[in-house]
Amino acid sequence: MNGYGIISWPNGKVFQGQFVNNHKNGYGIYYTDTKVFIACWRNSKLHGDVIIVEKGIIKRSYWEEGVKLRNSHEDVLLNSNKCISSLISL
Repeated sequence: MNGYGIISWPNGKVFQGQFVNNHKNGYGIYYTDTKVFIACWRNSKLHGDVIIVEKGIIKRSYWEEGVKLRNSHEDVLLNSNKCISSLISL
């Protein structure tokens, strides 16, 4: 897959976003039964600023190649990320 698309799994999880060579790549939204991830992806792994909504609570964190490096409490990080900023403005 290349470009924008939607994948859903039998367990109810859904990814809606950008793909490059069959990998989540670029911005996207990933839904599980308990969480929503609004994030950028690189090679199907969370990468950059991530917004996670869980039980009505919004959590922010920073990831590199699928590894969570830190929680973020600074709006500036989210505003400076072109990928997240473009997604939020939709």
